[in-house]
Amino acid sequence: MPTVDAERPTPDWMHSADTAILEYFQRSQPEYIPLVANRLGMHLDYVDGRCQRLVDCGLLEQVTGEAVYRLTDRGEAYLAGELTLGDVPDGG
Repeated sequence: MPTVDAERPTPDWMHSADTAILEYFQRSQPEYIPLVANRLGMHLDYVDGRCQRLVDCGLLEQVTGEAVYRLTDRGEAYLAGELTLGDVPDGG
């Protein structure tokens, strides 16, 4: 699993799994959460929760009612290092 890039600023709430999830969606989108969890070797409930957090921050978006998600332009900007800590809400 990829780790958080030292060159990329990350907010305190972000886990290394979040970066792996975003990078997965960058390569393969849109996708069902169970497939993402399986392919990343992570527990389904954990990935589902992290995806919800990433949606709350505008980095992913749900595209159907069946938990299909894709990376947003904001998520692309984060992965490209164009989005700084101050640009990502902490979500409380």
